[in-house]
Amino acid sequence: MPEGSRGFGWSLRARVAVAFMLTTALAMLALGFFVQVRVEETLEEGLRDQLEGAMSGLDGLSPDERARAVERLSGDIHGQVLSADGEVVASSAAVIEKLVDPAGDGYEDARIQVVDDLGEKGENVEIDDEQVVALTRRFDDEVAVLAVEREDTDDAVAAVRRQLLISGPVALALAGALGYGVAGFGLRPVE
Repeated sequence: MPEGSRGFGWSLRARVAVAFMLTTALAMLALGFFVQVRVEETLEEGLRDQLEGAMSGLDGLSPDERARAVERLSGDIHGQVLSADGEVVASSAAVIEKLVDPAGDGYEDARIQVVDDLGEKGENVEIDDEQVVALTRRFDDEVAVLAVEREDTDDAVAAVRRQLLISGPVALALAGALGYGVAGFGLRPVE
């Protein structure tokens, strides 16, 4: 065999192990991307279900009852009732600005400003810029807007990403060592 054809001077065992590691790395990269996308889609579906449940609670209420229900919202769900011309009729306590453009209908991603730690004694009032998923629905002459914070969803996706970044290289190193050993055992009669 000519000297130049040995693949960088590597043994057949090393070349088989490297090919195995590259193939494994590509498969793990694709799997990691798929897992991250699916986790994010599943968590966002949960946010949408949460909004749908809260919005169905407003359905069938009179305009005054709907306004009172929105004003009582607290926690991670924020809401507003807007008049037909876009003026705020009622708003949950933490919201300090108009949530979304009332012309829309359905879901949208938005960034809103809310008061953080509302009602906690001894805490300084802070204004947070929150990423939310908002649901807009028309009720007669009014528009109801509900928004749920994405922070927990984004944190969970970031945690999955961190775990994949840590476990992926460890698994790849183990697979490479195993591939090198198996290649050595299988190619022993050839080498």
